[in-house]
Amino acid sequence: MTEQKKPYRVLLYYKYTNIDDPEAFAKDHLAFCKGLGLKGRILVAKEGLNGTVSGTVEQTQIYMDTLHSDPRFSDMVFKIDEATGTHSKKCSCGLVKRLSL
Repeated sequence: MTEQKKPYRVLLYYKYTNIDDPEAFAKDHLAFCKGLGLKGRILVAKEGLNGTVSGTVEQTQIYMDTLHSDPRFSDMVFKIDEATGTHSKKCSCGLVKRLSL
């Protein structure tokens, strides 16, 4: 009997919203993502958030639920793609001057 792999998802998202201290937010957000075991790249600016992260269905659901519980991101729309594994080897959360979409 072969072991069944856990399903994975890739989340793509952005949200224009005010982030008063983007440097602190990026640091805290990176720790949160690493704690969940997510992989991907997130950009943080004073004007909002833009990211692509991947993980198990459970990890990505916790991530979405947590962001939706923050009033700044309560209506954020996530594009969700099913995957067979993570799309990245590490997690980064970088500070940028402006979000480029």
